[in-house]
Amino acid sequence: MSNADVVNISTGGTFQSSCSGADCFVNTGIMQGNGTIQTPANNELVNSGVINPGDAIGHLTIDGDLNQASGGVINFQLASLSSFDQLTVTDDVTLGGEIGIWNLGYTPVAGDSFVVATFDDRADTTFSSLSLHGFSPNTFQVFYHDHDVTVAVVPEPEQYLMLLAGLGLMGVVARRRRNCIRRCDETV
Repeated sequence: MSNADVVNISTGGTFQSSCSGADCFVNTGIMQGNGTIQTPANNELVNSGVINPGDAIGHLTIDGDLNQASGGVINFQLASLSSFDQLTVTDDVTLGGEIGIWNLGYTPVAGDSFVVATFDDRADTTFSSLSLHGFSPNTFQVFYHDHDVTVAVVPEPEQYLMLLAGLGLMGVVARRRRNCIRRCDETV
């Protein structure tokens, strides 16, 4: 079975394929929604199209394996720390292609993180690229773990410079204080 159209799975709904054979379940279109995509037994969903978890903000489940091909895209929308898209894959994933992060009103704060995808196991693969929509470049970094993918807000370069300047100033103050204490001890 090959999907080249839009499949929208509603909350509580299940979209399943009954095909058999290698690479029989291929998405070149758009699969989205808050329900479940069920892969055939011993097969995987090969995504060369687009996967959009949720309908605005939501949670999509892939019951089976996911092979994210080089031309595939998985988009996640962020509205707040408690309101963002999530993808659950019940079995294994092979990552590739693009991860897209879309702004739905979230204001980035350095250190904030979002577990956007969970799975049973990940082949030693990563997304090939990260695209940001409505965010400044270099706002997020993607972290890959054995059972999840997390995106986190990284400090802007200006924040690093301010941090380094502050640390430098603290060092100067500490040195002056130490020198003052030595001089005071010598005069006593």
